[in-house]
Amino acid sequence: MKILQVTAPTSYEILDLPVPAPGPGELLMRVEAVNTCVQWDLHLRHNEPMFVGHRFHYPYAPGQPGHEAAGYVEAVGPKVGYAPGDRICAWRDQGHSVWGCYAQFAILQEKNAIRVPEGLPHANWASLELAMCVATAMLDLRDTGAIAGQRFGVNGLGPAGLIALQMARAEGAAQVIGFDPMPARRELVQRP
Repeated sequence: MKILQVTAPTSYEILDLPVPAPGPGELLMRVEAVNTCVQWDLHLRHNEPMFVGHRFHYPYAPGQPGHEAAGYVEAVGPKVGYAPGDRICAWRDQGHSVWGCYAQFAILQEKNAIRVPEGLPHANWASLELAMCVATAMLDLRDTGAIAGQRFGVNGLGPAGLIALQMARAEGAAQVIGFDPMPARRELVQRP
């Protein structure tokens, strides 16, 4: 299988490695769509850790930092409640020491995968892990009464901002306003 490996801050290779086999509690996902995590990927590219005391070690684990992905279950290990052919996406980052999803196939722990329904393209589901990150803040805001019935603003209409707009609407905001200096992004959120 083909898998990307970041070898230095601005360098990478495409490796050709054997397809891994899932172990107990794991499944093998055939990756159909993978998103770039703007935060982690750019920090890795510029060798600028996101957290105090953290250091990047190159070469980085193959397939990393790919952790926002969707696809099909290809194979399952023992004691896994999925079956080959199930549509899934990674909804929780497994950490950056294991092989990631910038690959044709990726091993996921069962607890880090979630079934997704038919109908939408895989690319629409690949950012579910990002939605989980945004939801952490949105649920706190919801619990403090800052969304339902309120005028709610989102500054920045990139991937996370677009998700936040949708979540604010779903949580009952009276009005949702998006701010962004890029006209194309403002136009995107006004489409029906």
